[in-house]
Amino acid sequence: MAGLQRRTLLAASLLLGLAGCPRAAVDGGAFAGADSGGAGMDGDTAANDAGVTDTAATDTSKSDAGATDTATSDTASTDLGDETTAGDAADPDSGAADVLDGCSGGCDDGDPCTTDACVSGACSSKPTAGGGCFGGGTCTAGTCFAEAKGPFRDLFAGYDATCAVSTQGVHCWGANTKGQLGAGEKAGFGGSTTPLPVAASGAQRMIGRSQTICTLLQASGSKLSVACWGDNFWGQLGNGNPQHQDAPVAFPSTADVTSFAVGDRHVCVRTSDGALACSGSDSDGQLGDGTVGDKTSLPIVLPGTKDWLRVYAGGETTCAVRPAGALWCWGDNEYGEVGVGSSKKNLPTPQDTGLRGVSSVAIGDDHVCAVTPLGPYCWGANTSGQVAQTGAGPFLTPKPVAVDAVEVLANDNASCAIGADAKLRCWGSNQQKVIDPDASSTVATPMLVAGLGTIRRAALAEAHLCVIDTGGHMRCRGYNSNGELGNGSTKPSFAWVEVTPP
Repeated sequence: MAGLQRRTLLAASLLLGLAGCPRAAVDGGAFAGADSGGAGMDGDTAANDAGVTDTAATDTSKSDAGATDTATSDTASTDLGDETTAGDAADPDSGAADVLDGCSGGCDDGDPCTTDACVSGACSSKPTAGGGCFGGGTCTAGTCFAEAKGPFRDLFAGYDATCAVSTQGVHCWGANTKGQLGAGEKAGFGGSTTPLPVAASGAQRMIGRSQTICTLLQASGSKLSVACWGDNFWGQLGNGNPQHQDAPVAFPSTADVTSFAVGDRHVCVRTSDGALACSGSDSDGQLGDGTVGDKTSLPIVLPGTKDWLRVYAGGETTCAVRPAGALWCWGDNEYGEVGVGSSKKNLPTPQDTGLRGVSSVAIGDDHVCAVTPLGPYCWGANTSGQVAQTGAGPFLTPKPVAVDAVEVLANDNASCAIGADAKLRCWGSNQQKVIDPDASSTVATPMLVAGLGTIRRAALAEAHLCVIDTGGHMRCRGYNSNGELGNGSTKPSFAWVEVTPP
C-alpha cells in the first residue's frame, strides 16, 4: 500500500511488536516486518499472524484465536486501495480457483516476514534477510516480536485448558479429559491447576481450538514442523490413529510447515512449496478438496493451485491467503461464513471473498473477521453482536468494523482486535463476562478491555481470556472450574491473575 496512512500504521504496528502487521511497498521492495489466533498461526508464514494468526493467534472456540480507519463499502468486492484491485466474489457454486493475473492485484501478501516485489510481470516473495523486523525485534513464524524481558512468547486458551510458549518451553494447565495438557501420564485424567511441561522442544508458535492444540517446532538443524495433542476423535492430528493423544505427535509433512491452523474438528498446514494439507472432519467440506464426507485421519492435499501463503481455521470453516493477500474461504457456510454472498450450507472448494491485502484472520463458530489495509471486516452470524453490525444477520459478505486492528481473534460468538496502539478491544457475546465483568451479556460495538497495559498476544476462550503483554508477562481472568487460570485454584477471578512463569 503506497499511501501514507498505511505506512504510518505499519511503523506503529511493527515497533510495538504485534502480529500480522502489514507492510508498505517502496520502490519495488517492501518494508519487512515480522495470533495466533483461535484460531488461524494466526496463520502467518515462518521465516514465523495466529497463523496466529493470523493470527492468530490463534483463533479458538471456547479457545483460542487490525488498520485504524475502516472502509466505507460493505461489499465483498470493495476496492482495497491504490495498490490492490478488488476481486469479484467467485460463484459460490463453481468452486473455481482463479489465478491472480501477474501483478495486477498488487504483490503485498500480508506476511510481515517477507519482502514482496513485482519481477518481470510476476509477484515474487522472499524471506527477509536475517529474519529481522522493520523497526527492530525478531521475526518468528510470521510475527514480529519486540525484545521482551518476561518469559512468555505465545499462548492458547481453549474450552477448559490453557497453554503457553515461554523461554522455558511449552506448559499447559486446566482439564485433561482428552489429553489436552499434552503432559503424558503425569497430568492424569483430572488435569492440573498449575502449569505442566509438554515435551515440545523448539516450540515457536501455538494454535488451538477447543481441546486440540498444535505448536510449530523448529529444532536446531531440522525442518519446521508441527506437533499436536489432545482431541483426535476426528483424526484431526493427522497421525492415522483417531484416538486422543496425551502427548505431542507429529503432523505429517514432507516440507517445512510455514503456517498452520486448527478448527473445531480439523487441522490444516501450509508447507514451503505452497501446498495446503488438511486432516480431520470433512462434514462441511472444510478440508477443501471438493467433497463433503465423514473424516480422514491422514492429511489430504488440496488439489489445484499451490500458491497458498497462510491458512486459518475455526468451527467447520477454513480460510487461506494467496498472492496479493487475497483471502479465499471454504467449508461451513450456513451463516455466510465463506463470505461470497451465498448461504448455501457448505461450499467445499475455495471461494474468493474479494478481500485483498489481508494480514490477519480469525474464525469463530459461525463468523469470520479479517484485517485489510483499509481496516477490519467481519461477516457471518451476528446473533451476539460478533460481527459488530446492526441486526442478527447473517451477513453474507464482509462488512467494515470501526475498530483499530492489526490482529484479530475470535471465540464461538465474540471477536477481538489488537490495535496499532497495542490495546485489546472486543465485541460480541459477553455471557461469561470475559469481555467486561460489568457489561451486558452482549457487547454490540468494540469495547476496550480494561485493566491491561500494552499487549502483543491474546487468546479468547468461551469463559476465560488470557493475554501476554509487551513485556512478556501473562495474565488471565474468567471462569476457572478446571484451573484454566493457572493459579493453583479452581475459583473464578474477574480481576486479572498473573500467571507465574514455569
